[in-house]
Amino acid sequence: MGALNLLISFAARFTPRAREIHLDATVLLFTLAVAVLTSLLSGTAPALAARETVVGSLKEGGAQSTIGRGRHRMRSLLIVAQVAVSFLLLIGAGLMLRSFAKLQHVDPGFQPENVLTMQIGLDFTKYSTNDKQRAFFETFLDKLEGQSGVKSAAASMMIPLNGNMRMTGDFQIEGQTPVPGQALPVADFRVISEH
Repeated sequence: MGALNLLISFAARFTPRAREIHLDATVLLFTLAVAVLTSLLSGTAPALAARETVVGSLKEGGAQSTIGRGRHRMRSLLIVAQVAVSFLLLIGAGLMLRSFAKLQHVDPGFQPENVLTMQIGLDFTKYSTNDKQRAFFETFLDKLEGQSGVKSAAASMMIPLNGNMRMTGDFQIEGQTPVPGQALPVADFRVISEH
């Protein structure tokens, strides 16, 4: 939990969707259950495999130095299980790294180089109407474009590939009449400036 913010800030350099990273209670409970089950199995399996009692071992005085077949079989089974789980974890980590590397080369449909984004939260008591909000953004964009080094500036409801807020609406394809009783297609939409 303490390292989550560090992970998000690190991942934000590579993807704009880093803010979607969060701890999932279901995954944490599953991991806890697997850890407890693994601890119980690995801790009790040797005890169940031991057929001798402590008293019997003390009577013999530790003269027997060889491992019984049952113990040897159980030890071999635990080693094989440990190696198999290790391979599964390594394969999973390798697939995750390969997927991450491939995601870095996916064309997002826009040029993200040399782009600076920011979020602005307007006070809706002051900017209560659409005209006041439009006037604020027009003035703000004009000031930004006047800054040295700025080629262009634009405003949008959200940056691309950021799924924190979605606005959807029905639409009708031009030239096609909707079928009565059938739902219209739905699409995400964004409000952007003219720049």
